[in-house]
Amino acid sequence: MKNLTEKHWFYICTIIAVLGFTLAVIGAIKASHAQGLTTSSINRVSIYSAEGYHANTYATARNLTTATQIPTNNFLVGQSNNNPECCVRRTYLSFAIPNMISVSACSLCVYNNGGTISSGNEFYLRIFGARSSKPVYDLDDFPRFNGWAASGSYTGTVLNNNFYVASTWTSSTWNKTDFNAAGLDSVFAARNDTLWIVLLSSKDVSSTDPTAGKQEWINILNTSYIPHLSITYTAPSTVKMRKYLYDKDPFYLWQNGESTPLYKK
Repeated sequence: MKNLTEKHWFYICTIIAVLGFTLAVIGAIKASHAQGLTTSSINRVSIYSAEGYHANTYATARNLTTATQIPTNNFLVGQSNNNPECCVRRTYLSFAIPNMISVSACSLCVYNNGGTISSGNEFYLRIFGARSSKPVYDLDDFPRFNGWAASGSYTGTVLNNNFYVASTWTSSTWNKTDFNAAGLDSVFAARNDTLWIVLLSSKDVSSTDPTAGKQEWINILNTSYIPHLSITYTAPSTVKMRKYLYDKDPFYLWQNGESTPLYKK
């Protein structure tokens, strides 16, 4: 060290200064990209309830490839066999998903203001992907969801945790069902785009006939409360870095939409 000249010390100090500057810029970039979790309420883009109906046979009503009618109420899930009239009801929803770099939680929230499930007819609410229904829902979308089959059980991936409609379904309040890991993957895959889903009864999924005289469905009578998703996610940074050589100032940090940099050497 005693043999170092002033020139050597100048080089060493210059290197230290450059390293310090580089670390400061890296720190600024990391800080600009560090975003906290955001929880947003995402209203549905569209909602569509469809009913498969047959005068005599439950299986025929369930296996229809075109819904026979759109019920007056706009949120219906379940099935019935009134002997002879049989029907299966499904509700399709779409949501505009914000851009994100990760998602940690998501729940479907529905306000129950008239839903009824008779004793002994409880079922689990199942959420399946229904992207094949895009860009709009119509009667032909009755079978257009993941895992649909012409007969027998549906084999699609369930996107939500168990939600038991009866003991869990509460009147005159918001009810929510949480997305599971597969559901969160679907939400993330739909980021900056649209998520398309369908709500089914677990008995519809398993092809379980409700038997004569049974009616099992969620029946939402009040349309003032809009179904929505509650999503907790990490948004992408609104700050970007542009790097280029110009007038001996290679590093610039811009806020999107601004004409002057936030940081300049």
